[in-house]
Amino acid sequence: MEHEQLKKPAAAEYWLRPQVACSLDEIVVRNLKERLFTSDRLATLLQTLAHRRSAKSQVEDNRLPSLQPQLTETEERLKQLYRSIEDGVVELDDILRERTAPLQIQSHGKWP
Repeated sequence: MEHEQLKKPAAAEYWLRPQVACSLDEIVVRNLKERLFTSDRLATLLQTLAHRRSAKSQVEDNRLPSLQPQLTETEERLKQLYRSIEDGVVELDDILRERTAPLQIQSHGKWP
């Protein structure tokens, strides 16, 4: 009879006993650490993230040269408009301001 009293309680009984110092948070964190956040899994996760970031960076680097001709064309169109205004061919009015605003945004990334 004494031997049975010293027996370790079943897992469910152990977690539900009030005198046990482990909180539910501690139990969850410990299990996550032991099962999910192993060093092998974390290394794989970090490698995957590094590869994704590298791929995105490469896509952005490849896109930049294709945008350069658009920027050049937009800047040229603005120069032509400015020349026309300076030469008196075109009068600066509200319609022209509306048409130049998108070009200036494309050229400078914002309204000057």
